[in-house]
Amino acid sequence: MSIVRKATESQIAFLRNSGASFKIILSDGEIVVHDPKGLIDPQKKASKRGPSRNPEVQRGEPTAYVMPYMENLEPGQAATILCKYHFETMRSVVCNNARHLWGSKNYLTEFDEKRKNITVLRVN
Repeated sequence: MSIVRKATESQIAFLRNSGASFKIILSDGEIVVHDPKGLIDPQKKASKRGPSRNPEVQRGEPTAYVMPYMENLEPGQAATILCKYHFETMRSVVCNNARHLWGSKNYLTEFDEKRKNITVLRVN
């Protein structure tokens, strides 16, 4: 047993004896979990996403709403889209679809002061 492994084992023993809950992933990939009070759920992964801005909206619904405005635009043409959903959702959907359809830097977007409409201009 290497000296690093011996040191690691003694530190793990110290943590166990202190009553701490912990999950450690060692350099060899071994996972050591000590959870006497049931504080750690090893199967549950933390969500990277926050709460939905539109919990009542089905997945793909905003995209289906904006695509008829965008899919037939020719270079130099613009479309104004009414914000039917949360503004940030609409902005994200419009930009993602424009990038997917025409490529990065081939579109410009702008919105009115009240954030009720988003205008997208296809550049190339």
